[in-house]
Amino acid sequence: MKLSTDYSTARAAFVAAATAAGARQSSFPHPLRGPADEPLSVDVAELGPADADDLRRLRLFAGCGIVADSDPGREWAESRMKLRPMLGALGLDADDVEAIP
Repeated sequence: MKLSTDYSTARAAFVAAATAAGARQSSFPHPLRGPADEPLSVDVAELGPADADDLRRLRLFAGCGIVADSDPGREWAESRMKLRPMLGALGLDADDVEAIP
């Protein structure tokens, strides 16, 4: 996988991939601007049933700061590693949770 060299291209690729996967998407604008003076956002893609009972659902989020020389496999592993403490506190093992591919 080749990473984009600029934020706008990388963001567009993320949105396209999330759309192709059928994910629900949310965007949260960041108050600062990027290196090319572009607007920045935290984009979230959610998979799974949208109508799940909120009292029986738990959402955990973890992410990474992707830069030009990031390795996609390592970034994915880092995201999984960041989820382990939260899952452990719930008595879950990250390797046994289906929501974490």
